[in-house]
Amino acid sequence: MKKLAERIGLVCCGIVAVAVVIGVLEVIFLNTPGVNFLGCGVSEFGTWGCPSAPFAAVKEIILNMPLVFIIGPIFLFGGPSSLGFIGGAWWQAYLNPAVIYLYAAGLIDWLVLIYIVWMIGRAVRRGLVAARRVR
Repeated sequence: MKKLAERIGLVCCGIVAVAVVIGVLEVIFLNTPGVNFLGCGVSEFGTWGCPSAPFAAVKEIILNMPLVFIIGPIFLFGGPSSLGFIGGAWWQAYLNPAVIYLYAAGLIDWLVLIYIVWMIGRAVRRGLVAARRVR
């Protein structure tokens, strides 16, 4: 069980690391409106849209990852109404694919945070054990 938790943490860290790299590259190279990258363009809200590109949905998900990982943790506490996903019955808002995607991003963010704290704690414990052996 411990190995599974460690592997899940590593996968989540990898996903967030890719999002950070994409975010840095977007800020450096693609900051101007009207820039076209892989058939996708930046909208006025700072999100990427791929109107006619092949695999448009996959490209949009990958290029919008940095923004989603910023909004995800906030969305976990505010729920669908925090971003205006209101309509019909209360449970229908939770079936929206964007809501599921934001909840998953928030969960990944929290898993990365837990994994980092766990790794720091493990390193401190190992350091304390090694210091006791030296005495």
